[in-house]
Amino acid sequence: MIHFVINPSSAGGRGKKIGAKLERALQESKLDYTLYFTRGSGDAGHYVQQIIENPDVTAVIAVGGDGTVHEVAQALIGTPIPLGFIPAGSGNDFARALNLSTRYKKAFKHIPAINTLEASRIDVARINDRYFVNGAGIGFDGAVAKHINESQLKPRLNRLKLGRFAYLFSALKLFFTFQPTDMDLIVDGKTYHFSGVWLIAVSNIPFYGGGMKICPDASCEDGSLDICIAHNMSRIHFLKSLMKVFAGNHVREPGVRIMRGKNIEVRSDSPVPVHTDGETCHTTPVHISIRSGKLFVMKKPDNTD
Repeated sequence: MIHFVINPSSAGGRGKKIGAKLERALQESKLDYTLYFTRGSGDAGHYVQQIIENPDVTAVIAVGGDGTVHEVAQALIGTPIPLGFIPAGSGNDFARALNLSTRYKKAFKHIPAINTLEASRIDVARINDRYFVNGAGIGFDGAVAKHINESQLKPRLNRLKLGRFAYLFSALKLFFTFQPTDMDLIVDGKTYHFSGVWLIAVSNIPFYGGGMKICPDASCEDGSLDICIAHNMSRIHFLKSLMKVFAGNHVREPGVRIMRGKNIEVRSDSPVPVHTDGETCHTTPVHISIRSGKLFVMKKPDNTD
């Protein structure tokens, strides 16, 4: 039995349209399947908790954006049940990282043979009491994610098919008011003090924020986490660096440092916001650690679109 968890609200309602097309495609197939449609935050995880109790489940397919993947993965981590993904979000960074098409029509091509697709293990990260599959952003990034999630900006941009630029628009809005702060970063037991920190990104994949290459060399299969620190920068210098993130060229800027580790702690004198996979759910201090090979993911066959 294949279970599809569909977020109709993803990308300003794009998920609803893709879900309807998926349902028609499944009706024409010979698959044994069940569809679940979420109505709000937390529904996807709740459905998956029920699904994994079913002894004949063969896979869970998330249909939505990175937030949907984030919720579905929470319950699948550590189980032998593979996670599949049909992109229906505005960013779809998880698909990019796994070299999957960000176009749902290409994902549909594999539906008839979905039971024969291979599954491979990838790393995830644990942050305090939760997991993430893409990355965590601390400081400016956390503030941007909070603004996106609490405002109507992203739904408006989604209607214009510009949802992947929500991060950039929110970042420009907060650029003039955000205040950098001093932070301590502990990586595998070694402490580093950074003053005037704009952001610390801890990444399991290269992308976040809709294709931004925040940690260009990050991999979800190398047993470690990549870290990007932007600190001791003037406001204009930080903006200049931010403009280079989509190409990954920010790493050459003075004040940007790239590190790598397995166990990471971030502390600050006052709490700063933290997002995981674009969802705001923490403030500093946080402890982050790699969990190697803890999530099965379905992948397309070699040499196919």
